[in-house]
Amino acid sequence: MPLTDPEVRERAEREFYLLLQQKGQIVLYIKRSGKYFPIFEKIIKEQNLPDDLKYLSVAESALYMSRSSKSAFGLWQFMEGTAKTYGLRVDKFVDERANIIKSTNAAMKYLSSSKKSFGS
Repeated sequence: MPLTDPEVRERAEREFYLLLQQKGQIVLYIKRSGKYFPIFEKIIKEQNLPDDLKYLSVAESALYMSRSSKSAFGLWQFMEGTAKTYGLRVDKFVDERANIIKSTNAAMKYLSSSKKSFGS
């Protein structure tokens, strides 16, 4: 994360200070990051992508296997259609959005594709 950029730094600081107001939330993030970040980092490195992409999962799901009000699910908050587009199985028997390795691989493919499409 380019913290030398004043706008990026201000946004990061804002999130940090907001989290300080939620007792225990930072501790949960740190605990969960110890479980998930090593997996994310390995996949990110294998795909030759920026390491800070791992923090998107913190923003998307708080590193919690959550479901949004719009039915996005998992650590990377994939909608069903997008999950299927990126090779994840989602049906009444299996939901690979909950598979940490498969969903992280799909998320990195999605982010790489988005960068190619939008240039950023």
